[in-house]
Order: sequence, then structure tokens, then C-alpha cells
Amino acid sequence: MKKLYAHPSFLLLPTLILCTLLLYSPTQLSAQTGLAARYLPDAEKGKASALTGLASCYENGSGVAEDYNEALRLYTLAALRKDPQAIFRIGYYYETGQGGLQKDFAEAFKYYNVAAAEGNGGAMLYLAELYEEGQGCEKNFEKALKLYLLSCVGEYSAKGAKRCALALGMDTLTLPKSNFDAYRKYAVGDNPDTRAMYGLYNSYRFGRDGIEKNEEIALVWLEQAAEGGLTEAQAELGDYLFSKGQYAKAEKWLNKASLKGDQKSMELLADLISYGFSNASYTVDVVVNLYIGAGNFDKARSKYSNLNLISDSKLIEQQVTLFNYLNGASQPTPQPTPQSTPQTTFSGQSQSSAKEREPKRVLCSHCNGSGSICILQTVPTYGSHTNVKTRCKHCSELLVHGTVHIQRKCPHCQGKGYTLLY
Repeated sequence: MKKLYAHPSFLLLPTLILCTLLLYSPTQLSAQTGLAARYLPDAEKGKASALTGLASCYENGSGVAEDYNEALRLYTLAALRKDPQAIFRIGYYYETGQGGLQKDFAEAFKYYNVAAAEGNGGAMLYLAELYEEGQGCEKNFEKALKLYLLSCVGEYSAKGAKRCALALGMDTLTLPKSNFDAYRKYAVGDNPDTRAMYGLYNSYRFGRDGIEKNEEIALVWLEQAAEGGLTEAQAELGDYLFSKGQYAKAEKWLNKASLKGDQKSMELLADLISYGFSNASYTVDVVVNLYIGAGNFDKARSKYSNLNLISDSKLIEQQVTLFNYLNGASQPTPQPTPQSTPQTTFSGQSQSSAKEREPKRVLCSHCNGSGSICILQTVPTYGSHTNVKTRCKHCSELLVHGTVHIQRKCPHCQGKGYTLLY
């Protein structure tokens, strides 16, 4: 099984690309109310859903002053973390020319494609419109029809599907009458669609469109969608199996979803490893990086005590490193930069100056800077017995009779006594 995080030195990887990251000042925090104030704490820890939620607040002026440039900046940060809704909204900004971007249907098409592939309903609807009009792509009424039917956006989808059916010379009476019928149409056949499979899963799980609830059938479709590669299905299946105590199977799907940037899966996978439910061998660095990627800095610090000295902004930089690595290992998520906004880092430095920073040495928490650790070893007692304990000369730990400590090179810092943080 591929494990991207299993490299013990991953915590020390240098930042590959620094994107636009600005800390909020206390004055900005106090100016935010309602949903914006609720999203802010998680957004500051790099949680994609909170970044997207906060971006929506700036887009709609909810709890903050309306600001499309700031909304785009936050959507960009969430898109780096693979959030489909954020990727969709960036595409919309390209289509409409908002947030300082130049109107560009080809760029909008690219973003809609990425988000639609992960089942985002809004992206599927807007991508269908581009296919129908031939904007940013060649006209394709068949693809548009399918996207309209799978997008499930009510009246807009129904009207678009009818227009495409007429353009294809089809009888509109033969179109699916419900979302469930649309899912059944595209979930089977020579080229089954994972989004339709996931739709069937939800229909049977929640009893939608007049379908009777059936967990057994729902799980069959969820597994098929996960096997087909739909990230949301992989994440949900991993979560379900974890809750049922099927840890080996859960680890498989949580690992796959984590590799695609799903933050909830990262945290669950780290929990699974921490609780000792994995049969694989992991270092503490793996768990720490998963928690950092998930935006749970408290759990990361509980596993790596030296992180208590590291600010959230530094951990955000490490999180950005992780997601840049994920984007490089898979299909990169496009990241637009408004022409009027220079790129800066969390500390407000320009990119060029940030790249010139030197890494900081941090005392290794495992060996306390000595470069060596103690390994407990049993020694012969030759029949003598005593309750008196002896103190290790290296670490001062009290040892019972018949045991000693021997010194070994610290595997976490490779005997250096320190680690590097960028």
C-alpha cells in the first residue's frame, strides 16, 4: 500500500511553493461577526471547509464587509487543500471576471472540470452550460446533458437537460424523471460514473426520491464509488469502517482519501495509527504530519512536544508544504493570483525573501539534544535478588534489578541532537 507520509524525514521537507498566506490582526478579528467569526478559528489553522466558508462570507458580506478579492484569496487557499467548492468558486470568478481576475472561459472550464470530477453540483451545472454554449470548450450536448442530470440543481438542471435533449433530437419524455432515475442511468453500463454511484448511495442511505432506506444496498454503491476513485466516497467509506472497528479496511480508504487531500481522512488515519490499530509500522513524524495536514495542531503538539514552541503560522507553512507535495504528486490544483495582489507569506514577507530564510534548529524532543537514546536491556542476575533500584547514568531513570540501559543513536534526529524546521 502506498503511504506518502511514511518517510521519517517528511516533517523536515523544505517549502516547495509559498502561496498567499496573511495572518489576521486582532482588529480584523474583532470586526467579524456571525458566521465569519465562527469560521475564522478553523480557517487560521488551514481547514479547507472553514476557509471556503469564510470566503463565502466575504463574497456575500456576511459578518464582514463584502470583498471579492479577499474571497478569492481565501478560495485559493482552500483550493490548495483540494476543496471542490473552493475550486468551483474560482472557476466562477474566472467566468465572471470578479476578484481582480480577467474573464477567461477557458480557465473557468478548467476549474469547473476539476470540481465537477469530485461531484460538486454547482461545478457540474456551470460546466454543463459551458459545454452547451461552447464557451472555453467545444460544444458537446451529450456531456452537457449528463452533467445537467447529475448536478441535481432543480429547475435549472431540468431546463438545461431539456434544451440539450432537443438539440440531440431526443424525446424529452424519455429523460429521467427524478435524481434517482438519473443516477441509475449513469451508474451502470460500459462507462459507469462514480458520481452517479455516490448519488445512489445517498438515495438508499437517506431514502430520497421515494426510495426506501436500505443500508446494505447503500454500502454496495458507496464501495463501488470508492473503488472508482471518488474522493468523497473513499473518505466516507473509511470513516464508516473506522466507526465499525474494521480498522484494516478503514486504513486502506483513509490512506487513499488522505493522499487526495481530504483533511478529515488525514485526522482519522492519524487517530487510527495513534491508537495502535494499524498493522503497519509508522514513525511519530507520520502521525504529526497527518494532524498538521488536517489542521489539528493541538493533536500534533501532543505527539511532538517540541512543537509547543512553534507558532501556528509556522505549522501552517508546514501544512502548505504538505499540500504542495500532494499537488505535485497528483494533478496540481490551479492557483490563480489576482494581478493587483502581490504574493506574500504568513509573516507578510515577499516570496523571494521568504525563500531565502534559513531553517531553524530545534532541539530533538526524543533525545533532548544528546543524539542518543537509552534502550532497556535485561542482564543476568546470577541468582541474586534485590528490590533496590539503580539510576541510569545517561537519563537518570530508576531501573529494577536485572535491567540496564544501553546507548543507541537517536533514530529521530540520526544522532544530530536537533531537527530542522522551515
